[in-house]
This record gives sequence, structure tokens and C-alpha cells, in this order.
Amino acid sequence: MSLNSGEYKTKTEIAYSAIREAIISGMLLPGARIVIKEIADELGTSEIPVREAIRLLEAEGLVEAPPHMGPRVTKISRDDIADMLPVRAALEAYATKLVCEKMSAGLVSRDLLSSLSETLSEMEIAVEQGNTAAYGQLNRRFHLLIYDSCGNEYLKNLIVTIWENTERARSLFAIIPEILATSLREHKQLKELLEDCRCSEIGDVAYNHKIAAFNLFLDRLSRESGGGD
Repeated sequence: MSLNSGEYKTKTEIAYSAIREAIISGMLLPGARIVIKEIADELGTSEIPVREAIRLLEAEGLVEAPPHMGPRVTKISRDDIADMLPVRAALEAYATKLVCEKMSAGLVSRDLLSSLSETLSEMEIAVEQGNTAAYGQLNRRFHLLIYDSCGNEYLKNLIVTIWENTERARSLFAIIPEILATSLREHKQLKELLEDCRCSEIGDVAYNHKIAAFNLFLDRLSRESGGGD
């Protein structure tokens, strides 16, 4: 667990960033115990900033500390994920449509399209290699490139928060690797719609792109767990 950054950070900020990244990336799985002394030793700090970082993560809902028990990563149930995913799909579709409308009005640089094309090229390689981890990261990059241009920071942060809370349970592409080719095709379609400023279509396409994958994801989770969490 480490943090590499040239930016100055307090010890609490370093601990917070390191623990949060470990949770979001899946290094610390839902329900995992957080051993304060071990983290403090790994980061070369005292236990005080680690405890302060854990309090911040509790406020975010990423960590829970039941009475008389040590802190642990908050568990996520299938029902929690099922509640969040349609909201995420709707918000992402709205943000995508906003960017299209801004591009149509000349308020978003078309350099965005070049960045999306570069990412799509890397996604093609990941599909050819069957590299679900790389594809998942590139998928995130592709969409965040779009959302960064939506002009609504609150909307973007809300999407990222929901994204992190759903994907930390299980990576979508790890659990359903067979959808990589379909996903790539749909990403290319989104880029073409954005390029042509077909804003009346792009919201529905973006929503359907997300919701179809999410439904497959939930179905696979149910089958893997026998209907449990």
C-alpha cells in the first residue's frame, strides 16, 4: 500500500489516499479487516493519521467500525448494487448527452474525439488479448474523458462515487469477459454519435449500453452466489 505523488500531502491525506485506493481497486475486499498498525508500518507513520483517515472513510461509507470491533471495509450486497446501477446508468447517459450538446454548440474542444480514438485503439488491443483488467481501466478512462467535459462537476463526482461503490465489489468485465467485443463496438458507436453531434440519439444509446451490461452483471452475480450476497 503506497502513494506516489510529487504533491505535498499530510500524513493523514497519504493514509486516506492509500487506504481508499486499496478499497476502490479491490485490494481490500468488502468485509476485509483494516489493521491500523499494519497500515501505519507500511506507510512509515504513526497510527494517529491512519485512524484519522479511517474516520474520513467512515464518513464516505467505505469503512465501518462496529462497536467493540476493529474497522473493516463496508460490505456491499447484491441489492445495494441493484439499487445503484440504474441510477448510475441514468446519470452517465445524461452526462454523455450534455457533452454532445456542448460539442454541438462549440463549447467542447474536438480534441476530446482524438483522445477517445486513442483510448479505443488501446481497448481493441485489450480485447484481442482478452485482458479484462486492462479493458476495465480503459473503459473507465473512455467514459471519464467524456464526463470531464460535461461542465457539471457535481454530476461528474456523483457518477464517480457510484461507479466506485459498484465496481469495488466485482469488476464488471472480470465477471462477464464474453461481452468485451460487444462493449468495444458500443463504445465506437458512442464516439461516432458524439462526433456527428447526434444528441437526440446519444442519451438513449448511452443508457442502453450501460443498462444491458449491468443486467448481465446482476444476473451473473445471482447465479454465482445462488441468489445470496
